[in-house]
Amino acid sequence: MIELIVQYSKLMSYKTITIPRGAGHDSQFFTDITPTGLLFIPSVGGISHAPDEWSHRHDVEKGCNVLLNAALELLDAE
Repeated sequence: MIELIVQYSKLMSYKTITIPRGAGHDSQFFTDITPTGLLFIPSVGGISHAPDEWSHRHDVEKGCNVLLNAALELLDAE
């Protein structure tokens, strides 16, 4: 899943970096039944996991489009 996320991010000409993270969030509970990966979008000022966390709409839209295309490719592969 991570490879697909990176692939579609690059295809859409979005700035992409891959970072090794220990963050499991809810995805760690699904790894046995489905491909998983975490997609991070920029937060204004780098603030994360706080009440004043904020991301611009255009960054949210980019993340959604990457995730949608990766999921559709998985669906087509079935």
